[in-house]
Amino acid sequence: MRKEILITNYYPLKLKEIRELSGMSITEVEAEGAVEAEQLLIYETEEPVTPIDIFLLGHLLNLYEEQAILNGKDELEISLTSDIMFPHPKGIKYQEDIVAHPNFKGMPYERNAQGNISWMTTIKTKQGQERIKFWVEKMKHYGLDNHGIMDAGIRQKVAFLNHPTKQHVCLFTGNSLFIDYRYPAPSRIDLINKEYDESFKYYDLDIIELAKVLYNVDACKMFCEVFNVIIEFKSVDDLCKYLTQEYIVKEKRGYVSPGTMSNSPDRLDGYHSYNSDVRDVCDTGRRKENLKRYTQDRRVYEKWSDGDWKKADRLYSEFVKHGVSASTGQIDHP
Repeated sequence: MRKEILITNYYPLKLKEIRELSGMSITEVEAEGAVEAEQLLIYETEEPVTPIDIFLLGHLLNLYEEQAILNGKDELEISLTSDIMFPHPKGIKYQEDIVAHPNFKGMPYERNAQGNISWMTTIKTKQGQERIKFWVEKMKHYGLDNHGIMDAGIRQKVAFLNHPTKQHVCLFTGNSLFIDYRYPAPSRIDLINKEYDESFKYYDLDIIELAKVLYNVDACKMFCEVFNVIIEFKSVDDLCKYLTQEYIVKEKRGYVSPGTMSNSPDRLDGYHSYNSDVRDVCDTGRRKENLKRYTQDRRVYEKWSDGDWKKADRLYSEFVKHGVSASTGQIDHP
């Protein structure tokens, strides 16, 4: 279950402009079930800027792109993170702190017309090649010179070792997450919620924090089943030590995820500009696919459960299992 992430670093008038370009009226957007007309008017008003869930913002963009084509208009080709949003102040501060840190002394970078750091390049550019040289020197510094910098996983390992805080601030939300593999994979959170009848959100608690919470419930019996923990332990501390070594340090993929994905040398610090909790919306390809069900998911909670999200979650799972539309209650046909 995604957590709501509210932002104000977006352009309301640009959001309105894109809707109008798509040929959709406010009442037509409301009819799609995404947002009430009155609320959309507020989101499209520049002063004051009203906080909006970043996932709703992405869903609206999906809707406008699809409707533009249906209305016989040109494809919008709009980027959420560069056309509708602008960098969060905390994200900008993080970038400034990184380039000022001794660990990144010698890392080549430029500034754009706004005076902000040009964070991204590609390996094929001159600057990209200079950054590769920087990472080669860091590889030697951290005693990994028995490898080549282009070997699988090496740039990620060097970027992790070189990161001064091991926490990454998302450029677009300003939220901070750890860069190592410590967050339960979303699929595991879904299973945990089902087994414990809980409402944990993706990327809220790391695996250690989650274990400590659930140890008070059933000594982590169901937790261990979900995460395939097969050792015996006498205390939650014993369990957490095991999880730290075998899941976080060893990056047990499929069970834990990083707070942000590695992306060296394209991004200056070696990591994507956005964090994993908003990857579904900031990555254009993922946004179009993963936010298609945004409205449908909300309708489940509103129409089928009278606000009881746990009941809604169970109903939704049953609908999907049996091929029933969660929004209409009708059987979906291929």
